[in-house]
Amino acid sequence: MENLHNFLHLWIFIYSFKSTLNLFFCYNPIA
Repeated sequence: MENLHNFLHLWIFIYSFKSTLNLFFCYNPIA
């Protein structure tokens, strides 16, 4: 169960990180 919790935490972190990157590249005029 602890393993699943860690996996979920990691997945949420990666997902939010990707979302932030997408947002950054969307508003970046250079990209």
